[in-house]
Amino acid sequence: MVQLRFLSGSLAGQRKLVRQFPFRLGRSPQSGLPLAEPGVWEQHCELTLSPEGGVHIVALGEALLAVNGETVRSARLRNGDLLDVGGVRLRFALSDAPLRHHRLRAALVWLALGAVLAGQLALIVRFAR
Repeated sequence: MVQLRFLSGSLAGQRKLVRQFPFRLGRSPQSGLPLAEPGVWEQHCELTLSPEGGVHIVALGEALLAVNGETVRSARLRNGDLLDVGGVRLRFALSDAPLRHHRLRAALVWLALGAVLAGQLALIVRFAR
C-alpha cells in the first residue's frame, strides 16, 4: 500500500491510502481520487505497479505532472517524493505495513513447547529409576 498526503488544496492535511492499482487521479468521479482543484484534468494521472517492483506515475493525455519540481510524463516514485498534479501538491509515501495479531499462533507454540518439555521430563523420570 502507498499513501498520498495532501500538502495543498482543499484536502490539505488529509491522507489517502492506495490499496489497488492502477489508481487514477483526476476530476472525474470515476477516478480513484476525484480532485476539483484548478489545473486538474478529468483523467490527470495514474499510479501503477511495475512488474520489476516499485510504483510509477504516468501523466494521461496532455496533463501536466511534476515530481520533486521536475516536469515529467512518467516516473518511478520513491518514498517522500513531492507530486504536483495540477494545482494540488501531494507527498508520496510507502504506508506502514499492517500489523497482524499472532496471539493464537503464539499460544499454540507455547502449548507445543510445554508439551515437549513435559514429555522430556517424563522421559527423565522414567529412565532415572
